[in-house]
Amino acid sequence: MTGESFDLAFDPQDVRKVVKEAFPEAKEIATQGEQVLSFLVGMHSKDTLQRFNVYIETGTVGCASVMNEEYRESFRRNLTSTDALAKALRDPPKHARLDDGLGEENNAIGARDLTHKIELAEVGVCILMAERDKLTEHAKSLEGVDHGEDDDTEYQSDDGTECDSDDANTMAGLEFDYSLNEDVLLQTDQCLEDIAKMGKQVNSVSTNGKACVFLYGNGGIAYTPNVPKPLYSKLQSLRTNPKATRPAYIALGTRDRYHVSFLNGTFDWKGSKSLGQVLKKLRHPPRCVAFGPSYDTFFIIYHDGSWEYQGRSIPPDLIKKLHDREERPDLVCVTLGPRGEWFLRTENGRLWWGGISDELDELVESLLESDRYLNFLDFGDDGSYFLSYD
Repeated sequence: MTGESFDLAFDPQDVRKVVKEAFPEAKEIATQGEQVLSFLVGMHSKDTLQRFNVYIETGTVGCASVMNEEYRESFRRNLTSTDALAKALRDPPKHARLDDGLGEENNAIGARDLTHKIELAEVGVCILMAERDKLTEHAKSLEGVDHGEDDDTEYQSDDGTECDSDDANTMAGLEFDYSLNEDVLLQTDQCLEDIAKMGKQVNSVSTNGKACVFLYGNGGIAYTPNVPKPLYSKLQSLRTNPKATRPAYIALGTRDRYHVSFLNGTFDWKGSKSLGQVLKKLRHPPRCVAFGPSYDTFFIIYHDGSWEYQGRSIPPDLIKKLHDREERPDLVCVTLGPRGEWFLRTENGRLWWGGISDELDELVESLLESDRYLNFLDFGDDGSYFLSYD
């Protein structure tokens, strides 16, 4: 008789000790065997109630809770020590939040019915796997009902090491490739998956390396809370505002700079005084705003394709390209990065870029050689980037 033995990432007794030290009130939930140890914590309030699943063979920790009346579970993987486990318990991965409250009236009725049914359920039971299945059945029963395209999906993220996404994500005709901070990358993966599950198409993306914002469908938005605080507050307030105030365009920059245009024609920003002086004179929202390496550097494309730039760190190669094109007023998109990166797209579909790493340059060239169309390229801190293509 032959058999196999496996090395465990954690000893079950060590896991129980670490959990009890982090959460003295934690209650262990019976499971089959000890491959997964489950604990309920924060049971004094539905707002703090969480379930931790520790997979002792693989070193994975899952954190489950109910947010916006939906079951959510996210994971930290490949933990190799009890210290790493303790840190994951103290600072668990956060979950996406979906808000369907701004849909059409008939859809809002369906959302309220679902909310009412979930509120009747015991929150502690919702955390358990059986309730997870129950909520899944609720979601399936509502398939085919259009709940509008104004969902707010929020993702928490922490600082971490940089890593690359090897596989592009595909949905609704657009594909993506990106290199981001590890936790932002994981949340971006989840964000794109959730948008794809709703059958929506991503319309635009912006990143500064520490956060990402996605506009999709007809006014839908997904974002990480590491966006600049004033912008985060505005996006949060959309949950109670009319649909006309939803974002039509967002640009993120480093050092907490941003620009946002809304569907009702208004816009807001944070940046240098010179940027404010230019924007305050506009009667129409700009087509595009880009933020350069220095705080005073920006590039604006106006609603008619004309443009201007200011600041001491506009990339010389970009200036030369604009001059070579006789400064034609036909620009669609410009992005700038903190290391002098730049990307330019015009109304006739022509593209130029510069200042990027050899790795990114090879990626872009390979896409174009494969008859793919580069839609957008944005840059962030530490050499991070996000590109979309079809």
